[in-house]
Amino acid sequence: FPHGDPIVIKADPTVAGGATLVMPYGPFDIIIDDGSHQTKHILGAFEQLFLKAVKPGGYYCIEDLENFHLPQVEQQQRKDFFLKLVDANQVRGANLLKRSYQNDVFNQKVIAPEHGVSSRASDLEKWVETLEFHRQILCVRKRRLCSDVPKNDWNCVEGQSESLPLAPVMPASSVPTLEELAQKFKTGIKGRTHSETHELHFGGDKGCHLHCYTPFYNEKFASVRDMPLKLLEIGVMAGDSLALWSLFFSRGLIHGVDIATDTFQRNKDTLKSLGAFPHGDPIVIKADPTVAGGATLVMPYGPFDIIIDDGSHQTKHILGAFEQLFLKAVKPGGYYCIEDLENFHLPQVEQQQRKDFFLKLVDANQVRGANLLKRSYQNDVFNQKVIAPEHGVSSRASDLEKWVETLEFHRQILCVRKRRLCSDVPKNDWNCVEGQSESLPLAPVMPASSVPTLEELAQKFKTGIKGRTHSETHELHFGGDKGCHLHCYTPFYNEKFASVRDMPLKLLEIGVMAGDSLALWSLFFSRGLIHGVDIATDTFQRNKDTLKSLGAFPHGDPI
Repeated sequence: FPHGDPIVIKADPTVAGGATLVMPYGPFDIIIDDGSHQTKHILGAFEQLFLKAVKPGGYYCIEDLENFHLPQVEQQQRKDFFLKLVDANQVRGANLLKRSYQNDVFNQKVIAPEHGVSSRASDLEKWVETLEFHRQILCVRKRRLCSDVPKNDWNCVEGQSESLPLAPVMPASSVPTLEELAQKFKTGIKGRTHSETHELHFGGDKGCHLHCYTPFYNEKFASVRDMPLKLLEIGVMAGDSLALWSLFFSRGLIHGVDIATDTFQRNKDTLKSLGAFPHGDPIVIKADPTVAGGATLVMPYGPFDIIIDDGSHQTKHILGAFEQLFLKAVKPGGYYCIEDLENFHLPQVEQQQRKDFFLKLVDANQVRGANLLKRSYQNDVFNQKVIAPEHGVSSRASDLEKWVETLEFHRQILCVRKRRLCSDVPKNDWNCVEGQSESLPLAPVMPASSVPTLEELAQKFKTGIKGRTHSETHELHFGGDKGCHLHCYTPFYNEKFASVRDMPLKLLEIGVMAGDSLALWSLFFSRGLIHGVDIATDTFQRNKDTLKSLGAFPHGDPI
């Protein structure tokens, strides 16, 4: 606590009375729930705090969501709550919110009873922008206010902000944003109409004149845009998307695959006249990647750092391409992103097939803990429970489940990150797959900083009470369990929050215990105001001086 003690609130935030005691200290940019991990407390705190205590654009992260040790009824309650949010946010398209496009185009379908979709998204569904599942962590991002985003970005909620939104510090670049490029490249064939007045530009539909995916991609890939990466887009049409990627990724080798490439060949000179493909023409492969024969034609050009599926959007093609390419054509640490996943217009059987496939991956990755993979901790501690038939968990994760590191759902996009090889991560990071890499992994360029990584801090702050044991040999340090000596959440947080670590943000952690987590946040966020809430704070008060002797709370005690 080099900047002062954290603010530690004695309250139960899972109920209205306790949450009311927390509100005056907010709104928070980040809330971390590392509390009791009981389902009723996880859901109670989220329902009390997400809408009222998280700043628009902020994050609410829940740790230790594995549930294989819980009774089946409680497992299902937990899954149903969050997967319903995924469904609303992603698959059925129920919370397309504002501005002309979704009002003119989608709303009539979204509220049509024949599609089995409720007429209104709930307030909770309305405010959920992104759900990111990363091995026992779920981070939910709150949608931003329209006053805080560019005028044509309609992925927002109407309103005026009262405080600065949480926004990553993007590296300075002379390259335009992806949205600026999307507005430039709309040369493709005008065809299929969603309404009498709105025409869809095939291949140039990523911008906020249509789907408005560009703000998401711009933020997600900003830190790797200057890397010599390989990108493959499924679905080429007139080539507008390939054109914008060729300028966004200044050193990227751009590929496209489609069952027909003649439209692109006819349009290529037009795109080049607008500045596209400055480093050479993209490699466009004529093949069907949704089947084994077509995928085989793609493989020699990989492995790819990023694959974007903007193809036919038919369920059989989405699932076919993913099954063919994710394991064999995506580089460890790379991304496979699928666009236009809304399914409310599909027959119920096809809707369910699409949902079941990806939600099964969420379940394996996140909720039941089935793909804890390697190194001493999960082998010693969790494996016996994971393979126990009484918990309804299969003895082995499939190869597909084994390689899925993160699933990020963002309004009709799903980005699946492939797990990294152990040779490409620090020695004590066990969230990886054994093997030696043959090419450089995709890794963001982190801003230079004298502040240590979150994992280095986690290894420093393990002062808490030793108690509850998961095995005869492994003791859990309450409050100091984020590091790779235990849960290994620190690499995920370090990458996720690296771009905002020097901002004057507010963080609240639910569950304080001895205060080790508050200590590491106080040093990681150099200008952060750190808060904790717990039903009991005496353990922290007794341990505070020990933490401060190790350098914690340099700017004052936490609240």
